Amino acid sequence: MKITVCQLLLAILFVSISVAHEGRAQEVLSRRVTLTAIDQPARTILSRLEQLTDIRFMYSAEVIKADRLVSVSVQEQRLDNVLTQLLEPLHITYRVAGQQIVLNVAAEDPVTIPAAPVITGKVTARNGEVLPGVNVSVKGTTRGAATDAQGQYRLEAESGQTLTFSFIGYKNQDVLLNGQTAVDVTLEESTATL
Repeated sequence: MKITVCQLLLAILFVSISVAHEGRAQEVLSRRVTLTAIDQPARTILSRLEQLTDIRFMYSAEVIKADRLVSVSVQEQRLDNVLTQLLEPLHITYRVAGQQIVLNVAAEDPVTIPAAPVITGKVTARNGEVLPGVNVSVKGTTRGAATDAQGQYRLEAESGQTLTFSFIGYKNQDVLLNGQTAVDVTLEESTATL
């Protein structure tokens, strides 16, 4: 029973702390500001906001590039609206920590690299027999695949790249891709003895 009572008291304590923290953050961001500054360094405007709102900004001047010139003109606006107007164009985010506002550079959107087209095909011998286990690789890369029991393969490669087909007992064959997404290959038996 003692463990349950202790756990309940801890839960109540943490809930009250988080509610109080949220309340303080809202109180800080709801402060009203009147300010006009034209083509001033961001650090100057942040310093002026500190004086007007009795809060402190925490930031690295180098990281947020605080010397950039910005303009702001607000009349009795909430601090959160002023910060959005001032910081969004500079790609700076903020979070409230007590009576301080911590500034940081906004995370960049991840760059999406388009996937290479998927190339599929079938590998057979001259007699039409399917060849399972043929190595299919994209020349100059580490990408590759092997044919399945039906002689089929599937891998990503772009136009202009070369596919190399290799199999023991057969001659290697290279195929330059020119925009096609299906490449069927017939391998010739090697005349060299093993």
